[in-house]
Amino acid sequence: MSEAPTTHSPDPDAVPPTETPASDETSALRAERERLQSQLLRAQADYQNLKRRTASDADEKVKRALSGLFEQVFLALDNLELALASAEGKADSPFARGIRLTHEKLLRGLELAGVQPLAVSEKLDPTKQEAVATEPRNDVEPGTVLGVLRTGYAYQGQVVRPTQVRVATRGPNSSAASAAKDEVR
Repeated sequence: MSEAPTTHSPDPDAVPPTETPASDETSALRAERERLQSQLLRAQADYQNLKRRTASDADEKVKRALSGLFEQVFLALDNLELALASAEGKADSPFARGIRLTHEKLLRGLELAGVQPLAVSEKLDPTKQEAVATEPRNDVEPGTVLGVLRTGYAYQGQVVRPTQVRVATRGPNSSAASAAKDEVR
């Protein structure tokens, strides 16, 4: 018969064993492991930041490169729109149809590239519109868009060219002008 190993209960009066070189080495290895894990986490975070920054820089370069191209295409669209406006009486002529088809194809190509014409709001929206002309009016509120002078466009949701608009201002017979005249008298 084999004897079962005996277990000893710890003696409360016994002196605790002093640290041995093996436990010092274990502590040093644990500290080294924690330092290396910390370095690894920092390196991973730095790598993720570098990837994000590189992607952002690449996007910015593409947008800058495209902005010049878009501006030239927008000028061509503006010229086509002027040609269409001047051919109003001759809208059925082969020349006018050719201009209209070219205009439509160019807009379709821009749409496929992610460029959209900006919708015109009733009130001036300075984030998407640029007021380049004003007209004194009493029949509408100041800041109301009265007409579009040049179409604006957005690329991937960002404005690349604001819409140029004509907006209403207070007319000469407005209540503010009347009150100013009364004060002068």
